[in-house]
Amino acid sequence: MLYSEQSTSLCDCLLLTQEEVEPDTGQHVPIPQQLYTQLYARLQSYITETTPFSMLLLHASQRAYPSLTSYKEQERRQHSMPGFLEQLLVNVRRVIRTDDEILAQQDIAAAILFPAVDQHSLVSILERIYQSVSLLQAETVVPPLRNDTLVQFGMGTATTPETTVEQIIHAASREARTFVLRPVLPHTLLHAYTRQPLPSDLENDNIAAPRPSSRVPFMHLPPKLSARLRHVISYRIAQELRCAPVGRNNHCLTVAMATPDNSSQIHYLASITGMTIFPVSCSEDELDLLLSQEW
Repeated sequence: MLYSEQSTSLCDCLLLTQEEVEPDTGQHVPIPQQLYTQLYARLQSYITETTPFSMLLLHASQRAYPSLTSYKEQERRQHSMPGFLEQLLVNVRRVIRTDDEILAQQDIAAAILFPAVDQHSLVSILERIYQSVSLLQAETVVPPLRNDTLVQFGMGTATTPETTVEQIIHAASREARTFVLRPVLPHTLLHAYTRQPLPSDLENDNIAAPRPSSRVPFMHLPPKLSARLRHVISYRIAQELRCAPVGRNNHCLTVAMATPDNSSQIHYLASITGMTIFPVSCSEDELDLLLSQEW
């Protein structure tokens, strides 16, 4: 069964292991049957060319944690996030050529074909794609990711004129890089608070009581600021406004703020960063910890 747009759909993509081609004990990149069929037919035209060509295989899955299933069942319940793959491919397209071809199966996987690219060049391309994709943040994907989301990459190259379509696909099905998007906060806190805090909330030191009237999402902050976010807002401004950048997705910046409903501060941050500001509320103690670490 292939993915559907339902968040509970199972992942039954193929795991292309074939010991006759080349023994391998590593992780494999799954590939949906529909994409496999499409890719196989498309590679037939490339295999007749004398110039080298390469391909990348990309697979995205999101792990769900049902409360009334066994651990084994939880492990196999992987599904895509509707719209996530296309957001992922936006970052991919930024670092590839216009004539590179993308074959995609909605919400699941994609294959990227690179004419006249050898194996050495493909390694560099994969690194550029990985760096671009790593700019994504679970909290700023639309809609925000609620569970760990795994992105796997595999790569294959036609090294000789005798290379077969099967060999290329099976080479690309071996995992070369992995990227995991992990939400910073539990999925129960992803929505904006609109209720009065319960007594059980107030007794938990790790949960700050939100303002009853606030519709700004609440976020638990990491103990350290990501190195790639430190340059977005200077430490001096972060101290002055009591804020910290905690997530980034393209031109959207997630900022934890002591006063997330202060529109003038939000407009100021947007003007100096050139980005759309997504404010979140946070624990004062956790914000103080971040701001105590000068960057």
